[in-house]
Amino acid sequence: MATPKLVYEREQFKSWLASPKKYRTPKSQAALAKQFGVAQITLSKWKDEAGFMDDVIILARKRARKHTPFVIEALREGVARGNVRAMKLWLQYVEEWSEKNITDLGGETLIKIAWEDDDSNRDKAQKAMRNLETYKKDQGLKG
Repeated sequence: MATPKLVYEREQFKSWLASPKKYRTPKSQAALAKQFGVAQITLSKWKDEAGFMDDVIILARKRARKHTPFVIEALREGVARGNVRAMKLWLQYVEEWSEKNITDLGGETLIKIAWEDDDSNRDKAQKAMRNLETYKKDQGLKG
């Protein structure tokens, strides 16, 4: 059975791993092992245990969420400046938009775009695919 000290040290190690490297104290895993009074291999074994690194990721994400409003504001500023990547991210995040799929058609790439909550756009994409296929057939093109 784990001692309270061991449980505390394991949680401290998770917290240390979830922190950006520049904010970690001490700076190295070896120094942390020394601080705990354990061998460095002990910390490595803890990381290999089932669920340990999952806990680290959950903690890191929880800490990162406090920055989300700032990220969204920076994204909004990118959209205002005309940044196309920012626009796409904005649509994906705010409007829950998604690219359904990308189909390669005889060297051409057709991107079918649809909003999951809007069947009319999906219908338009399907009609465009049919029209393209008809055009290719009429022109004697393969694919």
